[in-house]
Amino acid sequence: MKYKSPKYKFIIPCYIYDCHCFEPNDVIELKYVNVSADNCRDVFVIFKNKEYHIPVDAFLLCTKKIWGNIMIIYFDMDGVLTNFKKRIEEYKAKGKKTDYEFWISLEELPVKGIVNLLKYNGYKLGVISMLPSKPTHIFDAALGKPDWLQEHYSGIFEHVYYVENNKEQHCKPGDILIDNKQSNIDAWNSSGG
Repeated sequence: MKYKSPKYKFIIPCYIYDCHCFEPNDVIELKYVNVSADNCRDVFVIFKNKEYHIPVDAFLLCTKKIWGNIMIIYFDMDGVLTNFKKRIEEYKAKGKKTDYEFWISLEELPVKGIVNLLKYNGYKLGVISMLPSKPTHIFDAALGKPDWLQEHYSGIFEHVYYVENNKEQHCKPGDILIDNKQSNIDAWNSSGG
C-alpha cells in the first residue's frame, strides 16, 4: 500500500534515534504493521529503498494528514476479524454444515487493538464481508454475521456491507481494504483504493 505525502513537510520520529522528514509528494510504501492482541505498536514503511520503523501514533498522524476524514478503512470479517479457518475445519471434522450458530460463534482474532486505535484517532471504519455462494447458506450468514459484529464490535463500524461478490464496488479513491485474500486486495487497488 502506498501513501503520497501531503503538500507540506512533516517529520516522522523513527525508532530509536533515526528521524526522517518526508518532502511533499514523496511516496511512502507501507510494508507491514506489527499487531499484538491488545494494541498496535509498530509500523514498518519503505521509503527510497530504506526501511523505517515508525511508532504507530506517528504513522496515524501521517495518514490522517494525507487523507483527512475522507477515506474509509474497511475490514474483512472471515480471516481478519474472525478465525473462520479454524471454525470451518471444526465443522467439517464433525460433518456439520454452516448454520446460524456457526457464524455467531466464530472466534475473534486479535485485531481489536488496532481497530480501537484507528477509531480513537478519528478514522472512519467499515466492514465488507462476503456471503456464502451457496443459496442454502446465505440466510444463516446474513443473520449471523451482523449479530457477531454487534456482539464483538458494537458501535465501531460506520459502514457495513455484506456482498456476494465484488467488494471493490464499494471502493472510493483512497479507501483501504484489509483482507486476507490477495484477489480481493488486487481488485480493490485496481478500483482506486
